[in-house]
Amino acid sequence: MAAPGLAYAHGQFILAYMLLPKEYGTKSTNLSLRLRAWDEGLGGWTGGEQILGVDSLGWKSPELLATSYGVLAAKDWWSSGADPNGAALMALIGPDAKPVAPLWIGTGGNKTLLRIQPLQVGDQLVGIATSGSGQQVDLAWVPISCPSTGKCASPAQCDDNNPCTSDACDFVSGCLHLPTAATCTDGNPCTLAETCLDGACTTPALCDDGDPCTTDVCDAGGTCSHQAQDLACNDGLPCTKDDQCKNGKCAGSTDDCNDGNACTNDLCSPTTGCVHTDKSAECDDSNPCTVDSCKATGASAGCQHTPAPANAVCVADCTLGYCAGAKCQAGSDSAWWRVGAGEDGNGDAVAATPDGGMVYGGYFWKELKQYALVSRVSPGGVVLWSSVSATQDSVVKAIVATQDGGALAVGATNAGGLASSAWLQGFDPAGKIQWTTQVPPAASYLAGAAPDGSGGLVAVGSLEKPDGSLTGYVVRVAGSGKLQWQLQAPAAPIAGHLRAVVAVSDGGFVSCGTATSSPSKLVLVRFGADGTLAWQKVVQGGAMGCSALAAVPGGFAVADYLDIVRLDMAGNVLWAAPLPPAPYGAEYNLFALAAERDGALILVGDRYEPDYYKHLSWFARLDSGGHFAQETLFGGDAYDQWHAVTAAPGGGYLLVGEGTSAKQSSGAVVARLDPWGQAECAASGNCANLAGNSCSDGNPCTVDSCSPKGGCQHVNLDWLPCGTGQVCDGGWCVPLP
Repeated sequence: MAAPGLAYAHGQFILAYMLLPKEYGTKSTNLSLRLRAWDEGLGGWTGGEQILGVDSLGWKSPELLATSYGVLAAKDWWSSGADPNGAALMALIGPDAKPVAPLWIGTGGNKTLLRIQPLQVGDQLVGIATSGSGQQVDLAWVPISCPSTGKCASPAQCDDNNPCTSDACDFVSGCLHLPTAATCTDGNPCTLAETCLDGACTTPALCDDGDPCTTDVCDAGGTCSHQAQDLACNDGLPCTKDDQCKNGKCAGSTDDCNDGNACTNDLCSPTTGCVHTDKSAECDDSNPCTVDSCKATGASAGCQHTPAPANAVCVADCTLGYCAGAKCQAGSDSAWWRVGAGEDGNGDAVAATPDGGMVYGGYFWKELKQYALVSRVSPGGVVLWSSVSATQDSVVKAIVATQDGGALAVGATNAGGLASSAWLQGFDPAGKIQWTTQVPPAASYLAGAAPDGSGGLVAVGSLEKPDGSLTGYVVRVAGSGKLQWQLQAPAAPIAGHLRAVVAVSDGGFVSCGTATSSPSKLVLVRFGADGTLAWQKVVQGGAMGCSALAAVPGGFAVADYLDIVRLDMAGNVLWAAPLPPAPYGAEYNLFALAAERDGALILVGDRYEPDYYKHLSWFARLDSGGHFAQETLFGGDAYDQWHAVTAAPGGGYLLVGEGTSAKQSSGAVVARLDPWGQAECAASGNCANLAGNSCSDGNPCTVDSCSPKGGCQHVNLDWLPCGTGQVCDGGWCVPLP
């Protein structure tokens, strides 16, 4: 079977092929040489199939030669029309595989053709036909006259007398003048070492002094002069504008970088120039009864403070009150409290309800069996209802509050030691189950959830694959319980378990997890609202995997039980900080994170003191730079832990966990703590009515906190970086010495 021929010219691949007889060795009439063109720019066939002669073809493959004039094609031929004893065909092939002036080469004398060889000799194209004996039996010359275009006949006709171009005759376009890199001379005594560039003879001027504020002149004898001029120039400094030459010097005026946007801080970086950062967070007036925003342009541009909706939750006189006319009216319930929520229980997840209370999930112990638990707690700390699952070995791991006061719970059941199966349930405001959705894969486990902004949620966890390995797993469920989509995170690097998830401002989500490698790695995954994977990254410094995740202004904070890492929206690390040093022999365990509006972080978990065989529930604050500010401890009888935390409407934080010291023997503990970690108004002192960012002085060289006795405190930092080439010294950010 004859193989096809292929050649490339003028941006097209020319393919030549033949139709075969039905049976090997049998001559057949009405066969022809076929030509097709594949256009590289279009990425497809063009011009249709072209037919070169209609008669019986021989068995030799078509031979093609790419030339600057087109493709030369040659083929042996059994032909009753040209020569009954054997013949050859040669033709010049133009664009779209169209033949130009085909030429017959007869062999004569009843000789079998052995080979047809296309050649290019000078400005002519040659075809050679050889017989079975290997002797040359015929020869054809195709003069290059391009009768189809009439643009040129040979390269000699295209000479432009330019030493910086290479001249050629193109079959399609006519004369071509291609730039070269040859040496040249421009006849100017004020230039030297001329070379060709972009088809022209160029060189740096001999008199160029490199000063943008002078005009360089070279006379006919090659003598240079430099005349000062008041010209526009560039002084090379990013923080100047309107640069102009004056008295031979280039200088500009200081650029204030004003972008006309009242909601940005306009600064100039010595390395990159103008920088505009969002300052909307600076509009926070610490008043829970106003909605703070920023208006970029127009009349009254800048911070806006509109009254919050009537009856919005707030704190006044250390009570949980309600907003009226942008002012907080004191209520009857204490703002801060910590109570036991029931015997033999445990709180693992918490979400704030619109009225200032909470819904929490966990499990309930009964006769040494574990049953999933969902409870709603009033703003004053009273349990309103509890729903206990009838299925043993079940637990609620994540929960989302609905706008009507109900809840969406995410849980798992472990039946008889088999792999867990994940499920979701919807509760109405009275605690009645409205629906239950079983996640399709039987071997699945969900550990974290976030509201999706549309009344539903996104939940993350892990999925056990057939080989027993784990991979990250994500589902989105509507408020009606309908499963909308599932995402199995890619195997690299998420070959493990996703632990927590938060919503981001663009409508997507970020999740953190632990990769099952040695050692374990903390990983972040970002995906869109439709489940499309955006990126995934291994977080440096998270050697123990993910324990907690929180959304902060401009990015995220993630923890690995021992360290906290702050990242921007693209997942780039901004800083990493270890947990504060514990007293001798003790150790901290970090289980959950929350964030203040100024970027400060709330850390909750426990402090284990092995000398006394006890765990203390632990609440701590880190400022926006990652510096430890203060901590509060609860319990101490035996076992107390905070497991989850979320911001409370009106200020402060809602927490759930377990403990033996909240006026009960053992069980779930719930709390509403002030922003500084206190659970009673008497203990809050001067901090009782202060919002979490009230003590922030905006100074990167101080650590801000609140003391019940002294109010806001600002502790100076020394010899820590506070900017590029700057360091803290006595509470001031100064240049490095």
